[in-house]
Amino acid sequence: MSRDSITRLFGIPGFRVATTEPYFVEEGTKRPYAIIEIVREKKEYQCPCGQRYERYYDGDYREVRDLPFGKWDVYLVFFQVRVECPHCGVKTERLDWLPSYGRNTTRLEEYVARLCELASVKAVAKFLDMDWKAVKRIDKQTLEKRLNPPNFDGLRILAIDELAIKKGHHYVTVIIDFLTKRVVWVEIGRAEKALNRFYRRLGKKRCRQIEAVAMDMWPAFQKATKKHCPQARLVFDKFHILSHMAQVIDQVRRREFKRASKKTREVIKGSRYLLLRNRAKVRGKKRIRLSELLALNKPINAVHVSKEDLKPLWDYRSPRWAEAYFREWYRRAIYSKIEPLKKFARMLKKHWEGIAAHCFYPIHTSLLEGINNKAKVIKRIAYGYHDIDYFALKLRAAFPGIPIPSPT
Repeated sequence: MSRDSITRLFGIPGFRVATTEPYFVEEGTKRPYAIIEIVREKKEYQCPCGQRYERYYDGDYREVRDLPFGKWDVYLVFFQVRVECPHCGVKTERLDWLPSYGRNTTRLEEYVARLCELASVKAVAKFLDMDWKAVKRIDKQTLEKRLNPPNFDGLRILAIDELAIKKGHHYVTVIIDFLTKRVVWVEIGRAEKALNRFYRRLGKKRCRQIEAVAMDMWPAFQKATKKHCPQARLVFDKFHILSHMAQVIDQVRRREFKRASKKTREVIKGSRYLLLRNRAKVRGKKRIRLSELLALNKPINAVHVSKEDLKPLWDYRSPRWAEAYFREWYRRAIYSKIEPLKKFARMLKKHWEGIAAHCFYPIHTSLLEGINNKAKVIKRIAYGYHDIDYFALKLRAAFPGIPIPSPT
């Protein structure tokens, strides 16, 4: 193969291949590598400010690593100069194919970052015979260039929830653009100050454009959102509310199990998930067992019926009719004389405004369940993350969103 062909194959802008010297080392000690010398096609040198010069101040030979070729690692040797710029002083020349002070070409770093989308940092480092810290640095810097500064334009409807990142109650707050399903930002912690940091980053003008925010009933999220986006409707997530109802059922089930006779205990035992399932989806023997359980114990039957009766509330689109339906449900819950259910009903009444908001904005945070699953996969691949900022970048990169087509 001619040098011109090799020059076109390598495609280093402004340089051509001078010599190729493949080196092989002893088998089993190190990967084989090739050293490629490249020389400048034109005597032109660029300052980091963009100004070009035909003369240089001084220079020296450098060796940088490039993309592997087959089983060979490839190193490029070239003469890099410093230029004396009237505006900047003496500066190392800028080369578009080489990061400033980098030991790897730009395309090699892009290749490393692409591999990190598929495998762990440790696996990529082993595959390319690189230090894992260097691989992590390359991947993190690539993600920062691609994702930062974040694009907050056009945000109108948000979904907010916390995500557990490791044991010991360590959380991050995840903010999603509900319309595009994009992870907009990730803040460390789930306290009010974590969400305050996001809203301050968003800015007063963009905060005024937020119409609705889906969230659970976590007070910190409510307080921060009311402070920065007072015009936005808080929409309490249906699935979080039903999860509270599930806790009520479990409390009553455990209480009735303790009170029950030996025969009744056999029916109640192991019925937790049976009671929490959607009754319409219970079939066969399980449906018979559920009917026996509900007929046998009135308190369990009452909370189970209350759970099923609460679900249609989110089908209403009229706040007036939704409130009428809730009032009737609330009356039955209070007259049930079941303390956990009464306490839950009073909590819903206290947060009614955020529940009724679903009539105007039928939004939720269920997308975060998918994000939670993806986050677990990301953590599992890496065997956990000590660098939370790096994890946040990986999460944002995994959910770039679905572009909304422009109206025609």
